[in-house]
Amino acid sequence: MKKSIFRKILFVILPIIIIAEIGTLSLAYFLIYDSNLNYCENNVRIASKMAAESFALFDPNNIEDSKKCDSIFTSICESFNLAYVYAIKPDTSIGSIEYLSIGFGNDATEEARNTRYAGVVVKDSLNSSEVEALNGTDDGVIKIESTRFGETITCYFPVTSYYDSESGDYIDETVSFVGAEFSFASVKKRFNKSFGYIAGFTGISTLIIIGVFLIVFYNAVSKPAKKISSKMSNYASNIGKENVKLEVKGKDEFAEMSESFNKMTDEIDNYIGDITKLNKEKNTREAELDIANNIQNGLLAPSHCRSGKISISAIMNPAKEVGGDLYNYRVDKDRVYIAVADVSGKGISAALFMSRAITMLQQYASLGYYPAETLKGFNKNLASHNPNGLFITAFVALYDCKTETLHYSNAGHNLPYILGKEVKTLDGARGMAAGIFDDADYDEATVSLKPGESLVLYTDGVNEAESVSGEFFGNERLEEVLGKSLGKTDEFITGNVINQLNRFTVDSQQNDDITILTLSVLSEDYHTEMKLEAVNTEYEKISRSIDENKLIPDKCKNHLLIAAEEMFVNICSYAYGEKGGEVTVIIDVSDKTEITFIDYGTEFDPTKDVINIDEYDMENTVGGLGRFITFSIMDEYSYRRENGANILTISKNNY
Repeated sequence: MKKSIFRKILFVILPIIIIAEIGTLSLAYFLIYDSNLNYCENNVRIASKMAAESFALFDPNNIEDSKKCDSIFTSICESFNLAYVYAIKPDTSIGSIEYLSIGFGNDATEEARNTRYAGVVVKDSLNSSEVEALNGTDDGVIKIESTRFGETITCYFPVTSYYDSESGDYIDETVSFVGAEFSFASVKKRFNKSFGYIAGFTGISTLIIIGVFLIVFYNAVSKPAKKISSKMSNYASNIGKENVKLEVKGKDEFAEMSESFNKMTDEIDNYIGDITKLNKEKNTREAELDIANNIQNGLLAPSHCRSGKISISAIMNPAKEVGGDLYNYRVDKDRVYIAVADVSGKGISAALFMSRAITMLQQYASLGYYPAETLKGFNKNLASHNPNGLFITAFVALYDCKTETLHYSNAGHNLPYILGKEVKTLDGARGMAAGIFDDADYDEATVSLKPGESLVLYTDGVNEAESVSGEFFGNERLEEVLGKSLGKTDEFITGNVINQLNRFTVDSQQNDDITILTLSVLSEDYHTEMKLEAVNTEYEKISRSIDENKLIPDKCKNHLLIAAEEMFVNICSYAYGEKGGEVTVIIDVSDKTEITFIDYGTEFDPTKDVINIDEYDMENTVGGLGRFITFSIMDEYSYRRENGANILTISKNNY
């Protein structure tokens, strides 16, 4: 359904007007409220001062004077719309006040009229405002307070003298004070009346303004815009078929729009053929780049490898569709060959150079060349056929599993790290980048790499990655990340560097290829045997053994934890009934993680009658889903009954 510009602008204007209306009324609300409050405060201040001056002319102990004063106080209430005007004398020694005189206005409550009168004594201690008034003030003390007679605006004023009828003299002494109270209900009533008039007038004015605006806008803007839109729609539906021209009338913006549209249609018709051609060429280039990317990824070794005591994890993220970084490894029985390299430049030329380089590195590895020999032949071959003048930095290493020795050579590449008890830089056997001079020579060095230690290789796309503010990731930050990965698996180390790099460079563009390869020498095979009570809480010991085991790859741990919990809980629930029993759990870790459960309960083969998930009724069938999940995520499983024991074995490959 189409939405007209009239409706859209209406939806924009209306909220603005409503917000402005609310803002105006809010401002008026506070101004009127403050005005009414100031009016009331002025009234009670003037009234309390008049009452104090009047009360000073009478003898508070004379009944006739008190009645006269009551009459004056009542007149003051009527003149200033007050609820009460009274004179009170406090007695601080017993915590009471005595009403000496009082006048009532229209807002006085019936309860006040019955309980407040001259001569009555009320148990009540003075509040801070009353004390301040009693101590003397020229302007009175105003306070908004709540009493049992309602919420009021009260002004207290001291009576600084009084008339003594016995002596016939005025005595200058402050022993009492006057209070004038304005009912807050009266304030609200006055405010609501004033605000109601303004709100009504503002609302009616706003409606009139909106109506006039809509009429003018519809006739001056919406109708002409609809005509132009209709013509444009016809052109869009018939583009390439016929050139529909808009009629130009007048000299306003719509006439200019029509004329511009006519010119645009001519240009579009001229460019349609060129655009079609460009799109075909672009699609062809994208398809070719996609093929190149697949070929390049096919040249790289798998991202993870586990063989014997060696585990390798690697990743290469190109900055463009294809990249100039590479990694390679070859695992023989007792020797592991690894290499990481970075071609100068990016894009297609770097990718082609990389393809040639990785092919040669794989050949030298298959021939058993040592690192220095590899780089020497590698450099000579590249330099002799390098018309574009590209060069490549490379780090090549050969690990001897028997002697636990790493032989390595470096052609101008970033210095790798060895992770053991600490993070150490592998600084040695430095040489120049390959592909420049065909007679370059390369040194070779060795270092011990023991079980539990890891070698981390990377390209400068890691340490030179930039944040959105232009800051480099840097070697110091990289070493800090590696320091928090000590003792972790190769998969964790590689993944952790990538995760921290992604956080650092969030919202920034990747400017260089990123490659990381981690080689870990694993510790001896792991074996543990636990005898546990057949209760669910004992599973925590199994979970801890799996979760804290450094030989098990992180990607395998979740599946092992799910399967182990399902099998152990089933044994606890069904093997022994209520009498209880014991479960032996054996965990072995080598190339795979194998968990064996042994119990002497009721004979049961969990590998039989496993559900067919396609026929499983989720709403009406109870049980069986856990066994299906367990055997689906495990690589191997078996059951046997032997010497009265149920023996179940599940295993997961560690690669």
